Amino acid sequence: DRPIEWISGDPSKATVNATGLVTAIASGVVSIVATSEGRGGQSTVIIQQTPVDSIVVPGSFTLARGFTSAFAITLLDSRGNTLRNRNVVVTSDTPGVAFGAPNAQSNLVTVSGVAVGTATFTLQVVNNNNQNEGKASRIVVNVTATPTLAPQSP
Repeated sequence: DRPIEWISGDPSKATVNATGLVTAIASGVVSIVATSEGRGGQSTVIIQQTPVDSIVVPGSFTLARGFTSAFAITLLDSRGNTLRNRNVVVTSDTPGVAFGAPNAQSNLVTVSGVAVGTATFTLQVVNNNNQNEGKASRIVVNVTATPTLAPQSP
């Protein structure tokens, strides 16, 4: 029944409540210190990102040759929570038809249509050690002929 004071060395990474329960905020390393009656102890907590379980993509995507557009993606953990700011790798099986790149927030993939045809994109999240995280997703990208513009009246 002695009072204990708990302190987080970096509250931007983890907080600690009056009972010693640590809540992770961001990935990284943080020291948790407990003091009571002039004595103290410390523990180092390593916080890792929640792994990505799956990537939700549309069934297919179509754009015209010579154009650039984007489609939305959603990264989910095993509980269905949305995750952001991950390293998503996008590979095209036919980059001569279409290629793509994710944005930094990992919620959009920008696609460039190069030639008429079909390309299959594979999307995979990789961690800081360049290891695959979760299941890869695939999307079929269709590139159509460049749309023609109607002649304008003078």
